Amino acid sequence: MNYIDLTYFDLVIAASLIALAAVVLWRERLGLVRDLLWGSVRAFVQLSLVGLALKWIFAANHPLPVAGFFILIIAAATLTAGRRQKRRLPHSLLLLAGAILSGVVPVLAIGVLLVVRPEPFWQGQYLLPLAGMTTAGAMNAANLTLNRLAGEMKSRQHEIEAVLALGLSPQTAVRALTRDVAQAALIPTINALLAMGIVQLPGMMSGQILAGVPPVAAVKYQIVILFMITAAAVLTTVLTLRWATHLYFTKREQLRYELVS
Repeated sequence: MNYIDLTYFDLVIAASLIALAAVVLWRERLGLVRDLLWGSVRAFVQLSLVGLALKWIFAANHPLPVAGFFILIIAAATLTAGRRQKRRLPHSLLLLAGAILSGVVPVLAIGVLLVVRPEPFWQGQYLLPLAGMTTAGAMNAANLTLNRLAGEMKSRQHEIEAVLALGLSPQTAVRALTRDVAQAALIPTINALLAMGIVQLPGMMSGQILAGVPPVAAVKYQIVILFMITAAAVLTTVLTLRWATHLYFTKREQLRYELVS
């Protein structure tokens, strides 16, 4: 199977789809035209730069550029998740970086070292795409977790205070709350598992098939990636919850009202 190489003129034709979408939004007076156009330009520039960077990294065939790009992925995910927080917690960026790293690294290690097994293991062609997709899943999970946690802590403030007044620990006071937060944060991940292959043909698998990879081989890779994304999202959600809930209480196990008011 061969893939069809696209020209830059083909990309211009594809851009007409964005123009069509912008016209529809403008005619219906729904707004978002500026965001749509800016997002499209930004995506084009970012993807083009990433393509050039990856071309150089693959040609260099050295672990340092691969490690540097991985750090860039984690940093970008941390900053993106941090900017999307409705209420910033103290040291939230440090918390997000730790949770995302702790969720991604063990999953990536298992996926690369035990499943894909490239030679050498740091080969950018395999490590970086897997790292990017896994980190994106962890980033979304961390973002949803912190936003939902902030809302739940505010709405259940009096319930938490009542439990603390009985002499129980903060962990007991937020136990039911954290379960609800985790379930809400992981809904997109679970839904992706349920819909995969029936409702949705995932982008990674579709891209491989378009590039000429046999469908069965593409499916195998997609299953591995899907399981990696799911595991990273779960680990990141749990760690984000565990660390973030501690920030809502003082050392004397009192609720910090400035964070829930």
